[in-house]
Amino acid sequence: MTEKHLYDLSIVVAAAHELGDAEADAVRAGVESAAQGVLGEDGTASASLADRRTILLRLESGHRLGPDAEEAFSLAAQEVVVDALQAGDALRVGRLEPVAEPASPKI
Repeated sequence: MTEKHLYDLSIVVAAAHELGDAEADAVRAGVESAAQGVLGEDGTASASLADRRTILLRLESGHRLGPDAEEAFSLAAQEVVVDALQAGDALRVGRLEPVAEPASPKI
């Protein structure tokens, strides 16, 4: 069985206007799809909304992700925002953070 590596990435959309629920969900779905495209068949991406401006991305990969992957996710998310929102909108992408595995119970 292949070891899986979990990562969290937060994306804050700095929109020039308040995003509506449908608009925020469309951006979330687009970011999730773009992240899945970056991961390919080797992993899975799931995105949720912390609020209308913050997308929390959970990534599971069959290999460790480094700075190049972080940049790829950032660029993919930027494309989604540019396509979905107005030209003056931008986003701030957090750091790709490995998720700590739960500690094994001591027997």
